Amino acid sequence: RIFKQIIDCIEQVHKKGIVHRDLKPQNILLDSQLNIVITDFGIAYYNPEIFEMTGHTMSSERLANFDFAAPEQRNSKEQPKPTMDIYAIGQLVQWMVFGETHKGTHRKKLTEKFNTKRMILLDSIVEKCLDNTPNNRYQSISEIKDEISKYNAQTKMKNISTREIENSIDIEELKEKLIDVLDNICG
Repeated sequence: RIFKQIIDCIEQVHKKGIVHRDLKPQNILLDSQLNIVITDFGIAYYNPEIFEMTGHTMSSERLANFDFAAPEQRNSKEQPKPTMDIYAIGQLVQWMVFGETHKGTHRKKLTEKFNTKRMILLDSIVEKCLDNTPNNRYQSISEIKDEISKYNAQTKMKNISTREIENSIDIEELKEKLIDVLDNICG
């Protein structure tokens, strides 16, 4: 639920021409119903084609918490892009599950802690979010949502197919056939 809220919120921020650049647990507030609010847009990038006035950071200023920031944010000449926030979202999920961010290689898989089909999906999403190469990451939140929608559609189709098979089987007829097979094997 929190992951969905984060991606919904960041999608809206990106649609407004803003790249947050400092997504981390301290900048995500939760109310008593676990609804989130994203805060601290102090180093956010505002698309100058949309915003007349923007915040300015000095070249010597540290841009974001390095535990959650995309690797390319260390290069002050790198143009801010939504992929920076997408990387941070991957780190946020990693932190929510393990209490630490991913560094280097051999990322702890979410399925080590929660081995479910949905967690397998989230694990693959996080893996792509955390790719060190920005072009290999999701390029927008809508791509993440598309991945989730495809998974949900496939799961729904599998469930429908299973139910159709279950409904089309006559249990009594199946029992009789099994008894015949067992009689032939044992008799």
